[in-house]
Amino acid sequence: MEHGPGGYGLPGRHESFWMETTAETAYPPLPGNLETDVVVVGGGITGITTAVLLKQAGYTVALIEGDRICRGVTGHTTAKVTSLHRLIYAELIDRFGSRQAQQYAEANQAAIETVASFVREYDIPCSFEAKPAYTYGSTR
Repeated sequence: MEHGPGGYGLPGRHESFWMETTAETAYPPLPGNLETDVVVVGGGITGITTAVLLKQAGYTVALIEGDRICRGVTGHTTAKVTSLHRLIYAELIDRFGSRQAQQYAEANQAAIETVASFVREYDIPCSFEAKPAYTYGSTR
């Protein structure tokens, strides 16, 4: 059985599901000069989402990736989309105030709703579904 760094963690394989199950990408370099309104660098979920939103807004967009689409950060994620990020909200309130923490929460929730709308609009074959999120605390 394999374990995480230092021998800790859950047993099992440590390869990325996305990297193992997604075909390699090999797109040719852009031919010659290209005129575009916006260039998005990075073909992960953030770059692709940015390019789609800009295209929907009427811009001409070039999406440039130096390696494999969805290989970097995106390729090593769990694909969980959440607005429950650790216990960051207390820290945000302390550092920036309630209003900014609320804006952060609303922006994250809007992002989740955007992903859901993309799944519906583009009929993306995936297992996207809403699930409850919980944070558990303990004292020692």
